[in-house]
Amino acid sequence: MYLLRLPGHPDVFFYSVRNAGSSANFLCILDETASIYDRYMGEMSGRPLTVRLVRPNEIPECIRELSEIRLAASYRYPSQAVYQFAHELCHFRIENPVCESLRWLEESFCEAGSHFVLRRLTPSVFLQGGHEALAEYAPKFSKYSEEILSTAKKVDLADPDQIRRFTMNCYLREENLCAAEQLLNVLSQRTDLWKAVCYLGHVPEGFSFYDSLTIWRQHCPAELQSAVDLMCGIFRQRP
Repeated sequence: MYLLRLPGHPDVFFYSVRNAGSSANFLCILDETASIYDRYMGEMSGRPLTVRLVRPNEIPECIRELSEIRLAASYRYPSQAVYQFAHELCHFRIENPVCESLRWLEESFCEAGSHFVLRRLTPSVFLQGGHEALAEYAPKFSKYSEEILSTAKKVDLADPDQIRRFTMNCYLREENLCAAEQLLNVLSQRTDLWKAVCYLGHVPEGFSFYDSLTIWRQHCPAELQSAVDLMCGIFRQRP
């Protein structure tokens, strides 16, 4: 077993059964995923993180208290690895646990993050780093995103009953995909919304979803609050 550092993120360590040379392409996609979040959410400020692969039948997860991300992905499926890593890294970038009323929104943002990253991994990204094989593969990243989003179940996010369903169960996958797709539309207009996501963990427990939105907005810097307002238009709410 090898412990490898990501090329552009020396505080991110990857446990690998392969050496650095054999893992170069895999390290590259993890590194580029982290770099995209750095660009839109700000750098991780030297927070150490360990990434390891687990068995395919296990569940990908972010274990915040261990500073560890586990991926049920394979070297053979780069799109799957990016999809899982982007999701779990979004969880990791929210430094504090998110309150129950916003957990489903956190899950939807993390899902949106996977598609946000997949769509930004273009051939030129990999050609600059000398990863020709990944450059040829790059068009498949966007296609993978499209295929997953095609399974979304359409829901009305302005319906309070739907919000209650989400609050009771934050893992309604097909419905979360619908929320993620709508969040992606907002993120295409206001990418600074990603910086606001980092403040989701500042909301205390015990408030309704709509009140939690108001508190989240208040915790965000003033320059980010209009991005939160735009996002809240999805729910026809202004916090």
